[in-house]
Amino acid sequence: MNDHLELLEQSILQDGTSNSVQQNPGFGERYPVSYLASMLGFSLLAYAWIFMFPLAVIFLTGYIPYDIYQAGSYLDYSFVLLEIVLAGVAAWMTYELWKLPVSYPAGRPLDQEEAPVLRNMIDDLCKKHHVPRIHRIRIIRDYSIELVRTPERGFPFTHTSSLLIGMPLMQSLSARYMMAAIEREIIHLSGVHRRPASMVYFVRQLCIQYQAAWQKNWSVPSLIMRSFFSWYTPLFRLLSQTACRMQQYYADEKVQSFLRDQTLVNMLLTANISKHYLENDFWPHLYNKAYRHKQPPYLPYASLDHNLRAKLDTEKAQAWLNTELTDTSPATNMPSLKQRMDNLSVFHVSLPPPVTESAARFFLGDSFKVITGQLDRVWLKTHEFEWQQKYQQGLQQQQRLRMLIMQTMQSTLANDTAWELIQLGKRYLGDDGMLPMCKQILLNNLTDARIYFDIGRTLLTHADVEGVAALERAMELDDSYTIIACQLITKYYVNTGNSKSAQNFRRRALAYQVNAA
Repeated sequence: MNDHLELLEQSILQDGTSNSVQQNPGFGERYPVSYLASMLGFSLLAYAWIFMFPLAVIFLTGYIPYDIYQAGSYLDYSFVLLEIVLAGVAAWMTYELWKLPVSYPAGRPLDQEEAPVLRNMIDDLCKKHHVPRIHRIRIIRDYSIELVRTPERGFPFTHTSSLLIGMPLMQSLSARYMMAAIEREIIHLSGVHRRPASMVYFVRQLCIQYQAAWQKNWSVPSLIMRSFFSWYTPLFRLLSQTACRMQQYYADEKVQSFLRDQTLVNMLLTANISKHYLENDFWPHLYNKAYRHKQPPYLPYASLDHNLRAKLDTEKAQAWLNTELTDTSPATNMPSLKQRMDNLSVFHVSLPPPVTESAARFFLGDSFKVITGQLDRVWLKTHEFEWQQKYQQGLQQQQRLRMLIMQTMQSTLANDTAWELIQLGKRYLGDDGMLPMCKQILLNNLTDARIYFDIGRTLLTHADVEGVAALERAMELDDSYTIIACQLITKYYVNTGNSKSAQNFRRRALAYQVNAA
């Protein structure tokens, strides 16, 4: 019986979700050839603007002597003077472009001696896909990986390449998963001169770097170049999102064709689940400690992979995976996980096996503590002021909390005051202090559904049956809480062995979903 109810529930919820987010395909999806042709044409505008100046110098230098020879009036000589001025401006712009220092992407350089195995494996992948050797590897603090081509001069004749690897990503994946992620980035580079989507992908990078380079000073040449890239780059980034998604699909397909196993799929799943944990649990939990601790009790990068192994439990992972697999809306230039799985013809997704040793520890070895220590010092310096602000705010909030607790004992609370008390209690009292406070708040005749829902969820988390009544009251005040409240109560009754009550609340949630649909 439970199995049939679970299948029915999943079917109804998935149908409702997919219908609510389904989007009509855009121009790029419906007419990919025409779209890519138009994007290639639009990308030529950037190159035309860059090379317009040296071409103008060549043209005017060859044409000015002829005009001088032909000049016979004051107007002719004025026109020649204008040409000389224009040639001078074009020559100045050409010189400024030639010596323009396009900065390499920021990050902590990773030397050959610090990760020889990783460096050798990346070189082998470059040979495998017939691309030039990656010039530099840099460790960054973001949860990302990207291969960036940087022009050596202002004119994009020759490029160097930088592989940016986020330390959080490296700590989330195994060595094999990490190499699959790196191979995806190298595949982007392998098609830069052959595939239209790859060309658009790297022109996008080029425009972003040019815009950043010209914003660093206020000289006349920079103002001239900025007048173009200030509108062109944002517009190109917007229009090229579909091309970037096409390129991501292509990279997935190529890696899958080389690996011929579950490595790529498991890498994508692990990366998405770990990202959810870091964004929704790890980082918020650390930043919340600023309200109670004058200094961080632990540093993030040194402890991140341990937290991933110890605190990312199967239940949370499955919940976040389900959320990702029901989201079909594209996130700017990256397809959703659901769309990527569909593109790979993976229709039955299960949790990947847990990572036992992170790629960071495997590849970096003894350098791991050195690099994470450096990243932690940068993080500490960056967040020092913000941390102290939160600590001072925390002292004031704790004083406010003590006053609200006294008020609870002496008089009836208003809705807003009770809500404030709950939020402050979560932050400063912990589980042991929250439970009696929640029960005390329930003695007040409140009319705010979110208060009853929050208290009910807290009580059921600690297997307290009074949470059922609180959630019932929340549903009575606001029926939009019905589905999630019934799910929490169902889970509570399943855990306590009351299957009959669990089925009743599961049916109630399904009935509400059907009626709402």
